[in-house]
Amino acid sequence: MADSNESSDQIPEVSESGDKLTIINGSKIYRVSKKFICSSIPYFESMFCSDLLEAQENKVELDLDEHSFDCVLNWIHSDSVQIEMESVITLLDVADYLLLNDLSEDCYSYFHAYFTIEHLPVVIPQVTKTSKLINSGALNTFICHHFLKIAKTSIFLNYPVETLEYICKLDLMISSEYQVLEAINDWIKFKAGLRKEYRLQLLRCIRWRYAGTDISSKILDVPYIATIQDVDEILCSPSSSKLECTSNRTKQCLLISIQRINDMCLNIRVLQSQFWLPIGYFNLDDSMSLEFVHGENISDVLYDCGTKGVRIDWEGKKFCWLNLESDESYYQQINKLIVSSQTKSSTILYLDDKCFGNADDPLIDLFHLRSSATSRRLPTVSSASHSRAFVDPWDDWSDCGCSSYPSRVTRRKLPLVLLNDSENEDVPTSVPSENDEKLLLESDGEFIVVGKTKDNKFYTLFPVRHPEWFKMENYVNYDQRSFIATILGSNIFILTKKLKFIQFDYKTQTFKQTVPFKGNQLKFMDLIITSLLDNDYKIVLIHKSSGKIHYFNIDSQTWTETNISNRKPNQTNSKDCIMASTSVFLPLDKIKPYFFRKSSSLD
Repeated sequence: MADSNESSDQIPEVSESGDKLTIINGSKIYRVSKKFICSSIPYFESMFCSDLLEAQENKVELDLDEHSFDCVLNWIHSDSVQIEMESVITLLDVADYLLLNDLSEDCYSYFHAYFTIEHLPVVIPQVTKTSKLINSGALNTFICHHFLKIAKTSIFLNYPVETLEYICKLDLMISSEYQVLEAINDWIKFKAGLRKEYRLQLLRCIRWRYAGTDISSKILDVPYIATIQDVDEILCSPSSSKLECTSNRTKQCLLISIQRINDMCLNIRVLQSQFWLPIGYFNLDDSMSLEFVHGENISDVLYDCGTKGVRIDWEGKKFCWLNLESDESYYQQINKLIVSSQTKSSTILYLDDKCFGNADDPLIDLFHLRSSATSRRLPTVSSASHSRAFVDPWDDWSDCGCSSYPSRVTRRKLPLVLLNDSENEDVPTSVPSENDEKLLLESDGEFIVVGKTKDNKFYTLFPVRHPEWFKMENYVNYDQRSFIATILGSNIFILTKKLKFIQFDYKTQTFKQTVPFKGNQLKFMDLIITSLLDNDYKIVLIHKSSGKIHYFNIDSQTWTETNISNRKPNQTNSKDCIMASTSVFLPLDKIKPYFFRKSSSLD
């Protein structure tokens, strides 16, 4: 597709008076060949080759975007058009109106090939509820689903205030209003001298009615917000009506169960009020678009610790399998659109005292075990701290000859290695092998790699940005794993094949480990572990064969087995099983369950 800067002002007039057509579009008037434009634009062909009164006229009035219509006329006369993100949505609307399918396809291909979050400031003003390429509902859904990731990028820090305000007012899929407050504070801090004046304007984007103590207890710790005079008077109390709090956007994360009926059909349930609420049966539709920016009625559900995925159309009751393997896979797209622009330096925690060093998301160093012959200096660690930091409890006990293991709790402080790309920083002397067993997990908008070496030592790298980390070929198949894991906040929870439970806080660099299921008949391959963002912040362990649930309460550090159970699969049909159960942010207004359960409470 060629590009040209020519404008429609250079279109020659046609000498034959009977062949002239006058087109009035907004403030512009065009005189073109009637015969030529009918042969080039189907809309005009259908108009002038009919029995309609307009067919006898030589003047047409339109109400189309002027710049986009200029592009169309330039395209039909020169076979060249310049497609830009600043106008691609309106250009496709005009092309669609004029029935120009080829140009519409060019616009569609261009948008999905080049769109990133950097373009939100120019795309947001173009979209409407009915725009064809992407409507406001679909764009808002994309922003809401990925807000936490977007807010951690350098691009977010450079958005104009109008874009930031637009984003922060949406039904963002967050677990706390404090996350919005942090994003606003980071944006202000980036250019504090110029942006302090916007503080009150942006604070009105927070839904204070649903913030509770989560914000009020922390707000004075947020530097550029705490300095506002009389900040307490700005916060709206639960009973206040000063600010319009349309809905509680922190309540959009639910636990779902996906049951595989057969290769063509899934049965989906949502956990609500201690019951599995049936959503319905969903049929396979391979014609569903796999574009990363999708419709507002769509959800992408990743399961089996992120190694598999399914796209669900809640309104159409259909699904298709996500592409996680190719160069244009789900993870590669999310990296290109968002994650590659995140700014936080990477950190790696090793469980081997030979591993120290620095690099910025070090792809080569971390995928290939090597020794650095040119390493300059290593962190000084006393022998006493060595014995405390690197201990056997992180081993998976696989080398121990015992058949049973005592329940125990261990708490250790681990070494921290910050990674950046400075030439003056250290280079790791040894690093995890490319054959290590690894998981790619997501928490609070960041992707984290949790790995296990061949000698059964765990390590974690956070956050990761390099596209190589988002290739599924670097991760072991789920059914071949010796451990599964999930993340909640700064805590990584690992369940090993021997049912050892490890809780690791990578911010405080401490961990605990227990054997809570000693004597239980649980089978490792029958278990799913996930996190649930609700008032209590829980870890959920689900039995695939029965649907039963164990909850781990982080505050009380206790496990509870519930009476909740899903329908047992048909034991004679190997394909009838609970394929996945995971915590997902859902478009609650799009889901149509078989029935609704409503509390009799007057609240």
